[in-house]
Amino acid sequence: MRTRSAVAASLAALAVLMSGCAVTVAQSDLEAEVGREDGVASVSCDGDLEGEVGATQDCLVTFDDDTTVEITVTVTEVDGSDVIFDFSDAG
Repeated sequence: MRTRSAVAASLAALAVLMSGCAVTVAQSDLEAEVGREDGVASVSCDGDLEGEVGATQDCLVTFDDDTTVEITVTVTEVDGSDVIFDFSDAG
C-alpha cells in the first residue's frame, strides 16, 4: 500500500511545453504528464492548470494496485511557454 508521502516523494517535477499566447496546461495534457509516472493507472484532474507561478490544480491518481491518492499540482516556474510544476500531497 502506498502512503501519501511516498507518492509525493516519488513524483518528480515536470515541464510541459505549451504553445499560444496565454500559457495554460490543458487538463488532458496535465493528466497525461502525471500519468507518465511508473505504476500510475489513471489520473483525473479538476481542470486546466494556469501558467502562473503558484497556480494549483487538484488531481486524483489511481495506481495499478487500485490505490488512490489526491495530489496538488503547483506551478513553480514559467519560462516563456514552458510551465514547470511539481506535486505534493493534497491531504
